[in-house]
Amino acid sequence: MGFSQETLDRLRASARIEHIIARYIPAMQKRGDNLLALCPFHKEKTPSFTISPAKQIFHCFGCHEGGNVFTFVQKIERVNFPRSVEIVADIIGFDLPKKNDPEADYRSRLYRILDYAARSFQQNLKDSPAVGYLQKRGVSDEAVIDFELGFAPDSWEFMKNRLDSKGISLKEGHESGVLGWKKETNRYYDQFRNRLIFPIRNQAGNCVGFGGRVLDDSLPKYLNSAENSLFSKRNVLYGLHRASEEIRSLNRAIVVEGYLDAIGCHQAGIKNVVAPLGTALTENQLQMLSRMCAEIVLLFDSDTAGTKAALRTVSTSHDYNAAIRIGSIPEGDPFDYIQKYGARKLLMHVDTACEPVEFMLRDHFEKNRFKERPLILREMFAILKEYEFESEKNNAIKIIAQLLEARVDTIELDYQKYRGTKPVATVNVAPTKQKSFVQKSVEELIILMLNYPDLIEKSMIDFQEFEIDDQFLKGLVNKIFDLYEHDDAITTEKIFDFIEGEREKQFLSERLSADYVIENPESAYTEIYLNMKIHSIDMKLAHFNQLLRKCATSTDSSRILTEIDIWRREKDKLSSYIYSKNSFSFVAKNR
Repeated sequence: MGFSQETLDRLRASARIEHIIARYIPAMQKRGDNLLALCPFHKEKTPSFTISPAKQIFHCFGCHEGGNVFTFVQKIERVNFPRSVEIVADIIGFDLPKKNDPEADYRSRLYRILDYAARSFQQNLKDSPAVGYLQKRGVSDEAVIDFELGFAPDSWEFMKNRLDSKGISLKEGHESGVLGWKKETNRYYDQFRNRLIFPIRNQAGNCVGFGGRVLDDSLPKYLNSAENSLFSKRNVLYGLHRASEEIRSLNRAIVVEGYLDAIGCHQAGIKNVVAPLGTALTENQLQMLSRMCAEIVLLFDSDTAGTKAALRTVSTSHDYNAAIRIGSIPEGDPFDYIQKYGARKLLMHVDTACEPVEFMLRDHFEKNRFKERPLILREMFAILKEYEFESEKNNAIKIIAQLLEARVDTIELDYQKYRGTKPVATVNVAPTKQKSFVQKSVEELIILMLNYPDLIEKSMIDFQEFEIDDQFLKGLVNKIFDLYEHDDAITTEKIFDFIEGEREKQFLSERLSADYVIENPESAYTEIYLNMKIHSIDMKLAHFNQLLRKCATSTDSSRILTEIDIWRREKDKLSSYIYSKNSFSFVAKNR
């Protein structure tokens, strides 16, 4: 694991789960003792993601994800457990003890190389050809500093020599993406030459790579760092570390196509703007933004390949909880448009952005309006096939009717003919397998032990006599017993640090997120124990009755009847004890 249990306990005690989650999901509603929000792990319209400040756990009743603060960060950041601990510590300013972690040391060295390269490029910008280019484009001196713009000279060894002079490993310079390497000659060389340099930082503000733009007509026009352990184009958005606070504040993110478009918007005071890294917008990038805001506006030139690829991503995925809208600019790119017309007019196009299906239909109609009506109608119907929800299709049919100046019911009829009439498929649902009495009892015991850890030691003794056939529940009970033997301070949030299986995490988060009516934990424990004892006796009685039916001699039947009588008396005694206790109902409150 890499961290002592004492360190994890102190960190968990300092990091309130509701505060950590609020950094990723700002829109949370108070609901009784809990907080409710739209789940960041699946698309939903009605909030089912619950955070329990009292128990310091979360659970989604829609997709069944759940766990403690570390589990949440693992899932939302897509990192392993040790990295989630580091992220939580960074967020709250908790000093983690230094540990011997070669992988972390290696990553730190790469980050230092990238930071050093960024500063070197910055220092080299002054008096370079890139200054004239930036001035011509209208980039202010302040924006140059804010976005750390630099210049890579037309040299194969500028950065290589700098790293070498500092005693920095050239191999790690290559692994960071700063240097290239030619295998045939085993020679390292500068990856970026004669280019305007855009340092790329991740959401945490760490430099993870660079984008380089030529100043002439040579190709490729843009060059990004090679992908490596720190840098993946599909998982990073340019400018997000500067824009994230404004995105959360305005509850809206604007996505433009290029580095300079993002810089130009920030320069004009529109600071909730990011850009993909010269590639099509990916689902991962949309997921990142959807965790921060309720609306994402794509503001691309409608004729670019980037927009078409982004529209494909948007139309084929519904896996995020933000409304995606498309805004179009009548001319130029966002930076040029701002310079010509000002930020207010650009924002007008943002505010009038429409849903993807409407944008695609209107765009297709404008480009094909002179085609024959049946042909253009079939092409527009083909666009609808990409969309999953009938409400989206119904709205799109109204848009098609408006564009073609036709009646809505006529277009609906044509669409039904286009799809073809298909019988409604019948689904044979397999009957739900009922839980056994032992399963229900063991589940109740687990809930009780984790909410009242003082009962664990007693359970370790009392429940040894029962055989738990369900291997999943048996393993979970044994895990709780093992943890208690090594650390008697078990809490509901701590248990998730030791559970690795997704099924176990889901099971625990579902049960622990519910509020149970347990007026007297000791009585609840006694009732579970006695009911399992009675169930065990019932199994014995059934066994002896079966033997009695097969009995061959009177001696054998007499012995069996004696056994039956003994166990019936024991059952009557235990049953009378339960009823005299007037015990409670072990049920969950309505959510």
